[in-house]
Amino acid sequence: MYAGARRGELQALEDKNVDLDSNEIRVEWGWYEQAGRVAVKTEAAERTLPIPKVLRPILLEHRMRRGWRDGLFFGRLADRPFVPSTIRQHARDAWEAQDPPLRPIGLHECRHTCSR
Repeated sequence: MYAGARRGELQALEDKNVDLDSNEIRVEWGWYEQAGRVAVKTEAAERTLPIPKVLRPILLEHRMRRGWRDGLFFGRLADRPFVPSTIRQHARDAWEAQDPPLRPIGLHECRHTCSR
């Protein structure tokens, strides 16, 4: 939501591409369920995204909580990406906990909330 990355880009994001010192995320890979990790489709898709101030402490905490240093940044394990349905359920729970409840949006819609 804060960086504007696609779901497959987040699934394939490696720890080495999240630079919290420079506040940048380097997008080089995508993830497809059937094929696994693949290079992004176009030169324009390979890009560097800024890490907004509000996102940096969240990413830092996430990195410290994981049980590995190298591998997928948001993986279930260092070599296994997150499952999109798990993310949807966590998001749905958070939206429904608001008073009044928020209208849920998907990961792709979240991507469009980012501005640079």
